[in-house]
Amino acid sequence: MRSFLAAPSSAALLLIALPACRKPADPAEAAARASEEADGLYVKATSEFLAGNQDEALKLLDACKALRPEDPRLPAAYGEVYLLMRKLKEARASFEEAVRRVPQRATNWTRLGTLQMLVGQDAEATQSFHTALERAPGDFNALEGLGEVALKAGRLDEAVKHLVAAADGAPEPARGPMLLRVADLLAEKQRAAEAALVLKEAVGRHATLPAQVHARLGELLVLSGDVEGARGAWEKAAELEPSLGNWEIVGELRLRAGQLDAAGEAFRNALLPGESAVIRVQLARLALRKGDRVAAELELEAALKAARGEEVRESLELAGLLEEMDRKPDALKLLAVISAEPDHAKDAALQLRVAKLARELENKVETEAACRRATAAGAAACP
Repeated sequence: MRSFLAAPSSAALLLIALPACRKPADPAEAAARASEEADGLYVKATSEFLAGNQDEALKLLDACKALRPEDPRLPAAYGEVYLLMRKLKEARASFEEAVRRVPQRATNWTRLGTLQMLVGQDAEATQSFHTALERAPGDFNALEGLGEVALKAGRLDEAVKHLVAAADGAPEPARGPMLLRVADLLAEKQRAAEAALVLKEAVGRHATLPAQVHARLGELLVLSGDVEGARGAWEKAAELEPSLGNWEIVGELRLRAGQLDAAGEAFRNALLPGESAVIRVQLARLALRKGDRVAAELELEAALKAARGEEVRESLELAGLLEEMDRKPDALKLLAVISAEPDHAKDAALQLRVAKLARELENKVETEAACRRATAAGAAACP
């Protein structure tokens, strides 16, 4: 029998040699593989960018560019990375190339406009934003950009128009802060009624605005004299965010309107996030208005137990209630402690309040001490 270790035949040698003589790769197949690899690199670069790894994203984009230099997506991708890195010159150059390669993409024009605006090229930025809106009407980024350009130029009404339109088209989480900014811009110019109208109309258009918008609307409506509308706005804010103190304001407004039972309900709602001496004081005053002295005493005791002594407002409210309930010596003790603190020694109004109460109670020591502080704080006279 012939050994398997014997020398191979010529036919066998031919078979062994065949793999070394493969047919050259098909250029189309090689190009397809390169394109597939470039796509993979682009996806990885995007993932790294979203993860905040800008340097790695740039390396992957460079590798993608080496395989497919004319990829129309690359300039915008580079631009986004450079923006995140605050390399504004490189970002602008990238988006200038992006609008040349893909002029129909609105985001490219918006990014370019933003970068132009940052370097003071407001006319060019305005044109870029308008071009973006031609490609994508309602693009909130472009509308916001036009608002910023108008604001820089001092054209407030035009800015408000664009910024409100931008807020309407913005994603829900961004909408509230944008509307609040518009309201603040108008309020700073003593245009509270117009600011209130902006928010009121926005509330009518959007059912899911955050509590802060409703609360700000309430503030502006009070300034505009619409207390009834303000109460409704704060009630909505309180329903959305019970822990923000809005129920207390609702209670005060209901109290002002003579709605005593409804005010009590609001104050009790204000207690739900946690015990509060200030709210207990409000409930005590409400009980006094109803003529229920026993309930007022109970609320006063609850307020004193809840007091932490950390907030000036809390101490002042407690002192005021103690005065109202004929416990003036206790009120004086509390006020004397507050007024002697370095942070409040220059509060002339507080010192005069203490001096007046101390004189009424014939407490000479506290009267003289409060008068000295009042004079030092600039008070013209002391009782």
